[in-house]
Amino acid sequence: MRYAYDSEVRTASRTTLGTSHLLRAFRRLAHSARLALVACAAALVGACVYERTPAEFEPIAASATVAGMSGCPDLTGTFDLVGTSLAAIAGRKPPDTYELPVRMTFTTGPTNIEGWWVVPRERLVAFAKAMSEDTPQRYVRWRELVLKEHLPETLRQDFDAYQQAVAELGPPGPVFALVFGSRCERNWMRVADWTEHAQAGDEATHDEEREIWLARDASGALLAKHVAYTLWHYSIWAPSTQSIRTSRRTRYERVPPAEPVSAAPLVAADLPADPLTHPRAPIPCAEVPARIEQFSQRLRELLSPKSQLTRFAPKSVRQQDADGNCPFASIDVEISGGDSYFLSRTETWLRAEPNVESVEPLPAKAGQSSGTTLRLRVVLY
Repeated sequence: MRYAYDSEVRTASRTTLGTSHLLRAFRRLAHSARLALVACAAALVGACVYERTPAEFEPIAASATVAGMSGCPDLTGTFDLVGTSLAAIAGRKPPDTYELPVRMTFTTGPTNIEGWWVVPRERLVAFAKAMSEDTPQRYVRWRELVLKEHLPETLRQDFDAYQQAVAELGPPGPVFALVFGSRCERNWMRVADWTEHAQAGDEATHDEEREIWLARDASGALLAKHVAYTLWHYSIWAPSTQSIRTSRRTRYERVPPAEPVSAAPLVAADLPADPLTHPRAPIPCAEVPARIEQFSQRLRELLSPKSQLTRFAPKSVRQQDADGNCPFASIDVEISGGDSYFLSRTETWLRAEPNVESVEPLPAKAGQSSGTTLRLRVVLY
């Protein structure tokens, strides 16, 4: 009985002691929670209170509901965002456009605002026309890709592979930039948000939440609001960590509208016809001498002061049909002298001349330097 009694006393003592420790732990936890709540409340007052927009960046309301969301701006339009901080709103970088300009066009999609990287249509068509004349076989491959005709399964299923295939031949048609609106508030639309490490001056690195909001003003310009929240991390019950916003910085930006560019897909009517299935009309043989003379005069005008036309030899062409037509006029050209830049660019300049079907480099003769002598075969139509 004595042993049993002592055991009960010791058990009771341990139970009382454990309960006491547990109560003190809960008191400390409650105290920490109260402190955290006070800190949170103080931080939220500074970080979450409504910030008035400066008058010069006041957005306008859309005339109708946009993409099924209320309070959203109408962003429809075209803007030059490449090279600006707003390029960060796109989930897909601007494509390779072969030095042609590229713009961002916003359209209203079925359920959201959509952003598209687009090359101005007239510039794209001019590039296509030059390619169809200079390198028709390459043009045909590029044309099939941008029109998405007869695409293999691998390119239909893999957009990155498709985009790479287009980039190997020429600039693309409209490219979806992966821009989405995630939230609207007071005629602003949030289109990007992320967390990053930041450092202010000599201070230690801290985390920041960043957001980009877009709107429109009365002039049609695109308004951008860049918001950065400093984050404070805390832990009430390890190992869980929570974060709250403790301060906010806001910066505004305005981008004027650019010339409108359609984000509609390219169709066959937008581009030059396939030159391999639409051969050029033959030349009346009686006009061949005049076209050769016109080309000769133009070629001499293009020569630099230090260059010399050392050979200009038209090739005889047989009459093609009873109507007196010839298929083409061919001329062997040799240019000597001038700097290497002039010689390297001459072939490109000749391809752009009217009535030039093709320009084919010829090998240098024995003893000639390709750096000082250019030999070409030019075909006129």
